Amino acid sequence: MANIVIPYQVHETDDYVETIKWSHGNTKYEIHTKLLNSIELKDLLMHCLDVHNKVNTVISTENHRGPSLHRVFPRTLSLILRAVWDQLITEAAAEEESAEQFKQRLREFIAAHATAEDRYNLVQQMRTSKKPRAIPVQAFWYRTRELNTYITWLPGNEPSLTEPQQKQAFYNAMPSK
Repeated sequence: MANIVIPYQVHETDDYVETIKWSHGNTKYEIHTKLLNSIELKDLLMHCLDVHNKVNTVISTENHRGPSLHRVFPRTLSLILRAVWDQLITEAAAEEESAEQFKQRLREFIAAHATAEDRYNLVQQMRTSKKPRAIPVQAFWYRTRELNTYITWLPGNEPSLTEPQQKQAFYNAMPSK
């Protein structure tokens, strides 16, 4: 598994940035994102978190959140990945389109492309990563805390880092100077 903890510099690509617009009732929303074409875990996880966060940022009405997430996320996937998503949604067709149900479907989607070894590797990366000089300390701290919350989204039994373990990993990641 490629390093997930430190992909702060997004590699510039020629990928077209999609503008995704939708409405819920009389309210119109819009986000800008790239389509996910890769099944590499680092790309998949970052894309899922990115779209989830972008939609949550623009939604101001709580009862619009679940339906919006369900409506927008599939539009950010390539045809092959969309087939996996559609299968998960078909299996859960009778359920309400809530934000919690979306999180559950997103966990299942990520788990369809990940293994327990990926979860173990992510925990190890968090414990042994080194902060690059170009990344601000605060951004590094927030990044590691955020990724720690998503460890449970991957299949496997490796526990997330506890608060003292996070602090120790953060301290160990700082440059010696």
